[in-house]
Amino acid sequence: MDPIQVPICMRCPDRTPLRPEPAARSVRCRSCGWERAVSPYPLVLVTGESGAGKSTIAPIVRERLSVYRRSAVFDADLFLHHLDRGWTAWCNDWLLLAHALGENDTVMVLFGCIDPELLATAPARYLVSGLEVVLLDCGDRARISRLEARPPWRGWDDEGIADCLARARALRARPYFRIDTTDESPVRSADRCAEHLTRRISEAV
Repeated sequence: MDPIQVPICMRCPDRTPLRPEPAARSVRCRSCGWERAVSPYPLVLVTGESGAGKSTIAPIVRERLSVYRRSAVFDADLFLHHLDRGWTAWCNDWLLLAHALGENDTVMVLFGCIDPELLATAPARYLVSGLEVVLLDCGDRARISRLEARPPWRGWDDEGIADCLARARALRARPYFRIDTTDESPVRSADRCAEHLTRRISEAV
């Protein structure tokens, strides 16, 4: 079986892939016309290189959003043991889960060190209405300090930290909504993240 689950027509005998219809709330089989509804919600990704504060603020954001019944917050590390199938398959599974949650009137908020482009190009991307990205970031000195403070078993040596800083600079150059956690408390960063997400989720419906 293909490790990447591509959305297919449930009627056609030849596993015809579904294709998005422009500006539509469904994806359609171009052979028989069978449709599958698209989630009305985007998948919300809170990303950032290691040390930015994702794991620290995720529980606080979850608590802040708990009053907003239409959200479910996940840590991407939950399924990290499935990465042996490859990044594309792994990201595709998160999109399929986001679609299933959307069918239950719930938006997925995913915290993880994930390149948004991997989600944007996965086969199941068009089963959700969009991809909303929040970038958690911090200055190089703060990131180095945070990574060096981690226990040795997490494997942060000088080379790994240098690579992390380079990836962080590349993400910083992209036009994402950015929250700088360098000099503010986790609570303040979480509050800003939750406020932004609440506004964006409300605008999506």
